[in-house]
Amino acid sequence: MKPNIVIITNLAFTKRDHKRFGISILRKKFNVFIFDFTKNFSKKLANYKYSQKTYKCKGYYSISSLSSFIKLVDKHDFSNCINYIFDKKLETGLLKIFRRNKVPIVKIQTGLVIGSQYPRTFIQNLHMLSFKFTDRKRFITFVCNQFKKIKNKFSKVDNFKYDKVIVTGKIGLQDKSIGLNTKIIYAHSFDYNNYLESNKNPRLINKKNYAVFLDQYLPMHPDAPTFFGVSPRCTPEKYYPALNNFFEAFEKNFGMKVVVCAHPKSDYENNYKFLYGRKFVKNKTVALVKNSKLVFAHGSTTIAYAILYKKPLVFLLSDEYLRSFDNYTPAIIAKKLNSPCFNIDDKNNYSKIRDTSLFKIDKKKYKIYMDNYIKYPSKSNKNFWEIFNEKI
Repeated sequence: MKPNIVIITNLAFTKRDHKRFGISILRKKFNVFIFDFTKNFSKKLANYKYSQKTYKCKGYYSISSLSSFIKLVDKHDFSNCINYIFDKKLETGLLKIFRRNKVPIVKIQTGLVIGSQYPRTFIQNLHMLSFKFTDRKRFITFVCNQFKKIKNKFSKVDNFKYDKVIVTGKIGLQDKSIGLNTKIIYAHSFDYNNYLESNKNPRLINKKNYAVFLDQYLPMHPDAPTFFGVSPRCTPEKYYPALNNFFEAFEKNFGMKVVVCAHPKSDYENNYKFLYGRKFVKNKTVALVKNSKLVFAHGSTTIAYAILYKKPLVFLLSDEYLRSFDNYTPAIIAKKLNSPCFNIDDKNNYSKIRDTSLFKIDKKKYKIYMDNYIKYPSKSNKNFWEIFNEKI
């Protein structure tokens, strides 16, 4: 008889999640349950258009209350719980219940990337500090965040150690949720999984050269206000005109179009005006990057595809981005990869994108980044979920 495994999430469960969470492969070894807390526990996200496309497969439960959840946990003898909850208060309560029922809790490093927590240079920190002390709202937020950091140091949530952690890059070994008794399983990111799948298909031949932009739907992405309680990094009124002007300058200089790899949570179907008629494509990022000549990005985990296919990367910032919670992240990643980084609001940069050195890459730094953030060094190229089934 197959053991039971449960996935808990509050990010909505879509058909895309069914694939990337490896449900079909997991079912070869487990009876798979999905407990979705979005509708009744993450109401802001539940009202977002993307969340309406719930994929109700076998084993799916939309959890209506904690009492109904507890009954399900008590009823089934779960061998493992995979945690995709991104609400600290909710997560703490749920994991306590699993611990009480002696269910091992698993963390999967779905995509390691340099984020806002990564150390900035002295000049960058000084620049950000000036924003915090010259804007009343930002100053109040800064003070509140300092109190939260102090509180979190003594919080049980921050000290929580997982029973099992799937490490997907060398940097993942620094994860604070790894304890002395944590079982570590070495694997690779979900993006690397997509890369392996893409390699099974014949390479497409394109008559025309093109560049791609790894869109993050920055001005309208729901995660910033929903999970972090902050405003999006940019506003559509400033971000999209600057982005369009920058791409127009590039297209004019190099005679190739920029195709937008639209974020899965984007809604350009109803906000098409922001792209100024530029082509956008969903759910084909790997193939588009694979056959492109250059990749524009901010800080998405999908830069993994550009690194794996050894495509030149150009990172983009804006004045608003620099003032946001994420501030210098694209510049930090660019430095790690020895790639150029431009502020799209600075029109002086338009002359700089004539330089053909944009199309060069630092193979050594790309390899270091791959080992640290995309694939823990090994010769194995098995599907992520096959590794999971073998090692869990």
